[in-house]
Parts: sequence; structure tokens; C-alpha cells
Amino acid sequence: MEFRELAARVKVLLEKKRYIDKLRSDYEVALNSAINDGLTGLYNRTYFMRFLEQEILRSNRQGYPIGLLMIDLDDFKQVNDTLGHLAGDKVLQDMARLLRDSVREIDLAARYGGEEFAVVFPYADPKGLHKAALRVLSKVRTHCFFSDLPAAMGQITASMGLAFYPQHGASAAELIEAADTMLYEAKQNGKNRLRVFGDTR
Repeated sequence: MEFRELAARVKVLLEKKRYIDKLRSDYEVALNSAINDGLTGLYNRTYFMRFLEQEILRSNRQGYPIGLLMIDLDDFKQVNDTLGHLAGDKVLQDMARLLRDSVREIDLAARYGGEEFAVVFPYADPKGLHKAALRVLSKVRTHCFFSDLPAAMGQITASMGLAFYPQHGASAAELIEAADTMLYEAKQNGKNRLRVFGDTR
């Protein structure tokens, strides 16, 4: 085979490889955008719902409980109104990092919408998960979101609601509703706290 023919074949193969690499890169970008929240890097609501529904199916087969923690940043609108939306974005990104650092590999943390987050805990031990949720709450309370936060705003805090499958809901929708009800109770009882379904303390 002549050198020119060999060089031409190599050139064609390299062009094909570049094309395949671009296709793979485009596919990965499209896949990430389909399941991840662009701002925080956490999973998005659509993927969260799919994951929770699949975990419930698996739980029905294997008989393990699932914990669901719903989290909402308190008075988040005040952050945007006082410091601007870029500052608000930083708070959401910081919150996402706190969650990623606080959960196990088998857990799934997601941005549920706006300033609300959700964490699915498969194989949940209720007592252990209660303590884990309190640790997340403590991390938020002590985290320095801004070094120059106006004193009038106070520390950025979060309210949280925790519920378990199958005790508190027979479906993904019912479990979300149960955890959301606890989140609402936390808001109504002063914010900056955790409420657990069935806990009357």
C-alpha cells in the first residue's frame, strides 16, 4: 500500500473518530440535562420522581423502608430581594453541596423546585435517619452562606419534613404529600426545624 493511500485512510479514520467522539459528548450533555438541575448539579424533579417510584417498587419486592426528606429554605425570597438573584443562586448551590456531603452513595438528593429540595433514603432506619436529618439541619444552621449577610436578615435556615414508606404513604405521591405536610408544619411552628410524620413532640 502506498504511503498516500495509507495517509488518506488514516485521515478518514481520524475524522470518523472525531465525529463519534462528538456524538458521544453530545449524548452525555443531553443525558445530563435531562436528569440534572443545571444550577445546582443535583438530580432534577423528573428524575427524582422516577427514582422514588422505582425504589417503591423495589421496596415492595424486598420489604425495606424508604425515607423521604423534604427541605425548603426559609424566607428565600428575601435573599433574592435583598441581595439579588446571583446571591440566591449561590445559596442554592451551597445548599446542594451540603446535601451531597451529607448523604450516602445509595441516597438521592434532588432539587424539587425553586428553593425546595428532596432526599430519598432507601433502606432507611427511622431512628438513624431522624438523626441524619437533624445533622443536615445543623449543617444549614451553622453554614456561612455569606460572610457579609445583612444583620436584619439573620442566618439562612431551612425547614424540613420527614416521612417513611410504607408507613406514611402507599405511593410516591402519598409519601411526598406526607413529607410535605411535615414541612408545612415546620414552617407553621417557627421554621428552622425538622418535623417527622407521627412524632407529636
